[in-house]
Amino acid sequence: MKDYIPRKDSEFMEWIENFVEKLEKQYSVFGFTESEFSEMKEIAENFKKTLKINISFKNKAKEITDFKNRLRNQKRYKIPLAVPRNDLKINLKKFVISGVERRFRLYIKRIKSHPNYTDALGQYLKII
Repeated sequence: MKDYIPRKDSEFMEWIENFVEKLEKQYSVFGFTESEFSEMKEIAENFKKTLKINISFKNKAKEITDFKNRLRNQKRYKIPLAVPRNDLKINLKKFVISGVERRFRLYIKRIKSHPNYTDALGQYLKII
């Protein structure tokens, strides 16, 4: 059976954004409180920010490695090299909720066991 949650981080983030956006209009139908849904949105937003930071670090690491290689291996000396800027910004709270995928699987389990759940809603939320 195919899993509805994508394995790649970028696809997982897209799936979470879609899920939260669609659930926002009807979270109470499945018994979620406003507070629970706010927490769900915060978890999704923290993962999105972390993924962006991760991509930025990967890109910066490549830039610095390229610079280091040019610095070490350039044939002609006395050619000035521009040092890469340190422009990475980390804007996360000190503590965030972990286990994002597991939490979303629990949310989905709760939705699927709710009396208001239908296959049509499952398709709409992309959880089947």
